[in-house]
Amino acid sequence: MTRVYHGVKARVYGAAGGLLMFGTGAGIYVFMGATAENVPLPAALEGAIHDAAPSLAPAAGQRMPLFMVAVFGLVSLVLVGIGLRNTIEALLKDDYTLKVTGDRGL
Repeated sequence: MTRVYHGVKARVYGAAGGLLMFGTGAGIYVFMGATAENVPLPAALEGAIHDAAPSLAPAAGQRMPLFMVAVFGLVSLVLVGIGLRNTIEALLKDDYTLKVTGDRGL
């Protein structure tokens, strides 16, 4: 089953999907930075997170393995990039059409 959206509805759904992907990628990175010592975050952001949720503060010496930092860092970077691209495309492209397929890979 395939649905095709045009006009304002397509732009709203496309931008919402892009923002969802962007938020997911940014959330992965912020959570990694808040819970592990070796993932860099801006000091003000890290301080605000630890003030709001002290249980997320990393214990002394709590570090994430480099392989995991690389994998999750790459995943978050890809999600942020694709999310930004999709959002900008949905809002700025002249003839934007959104095609949603529901076959789930079957």
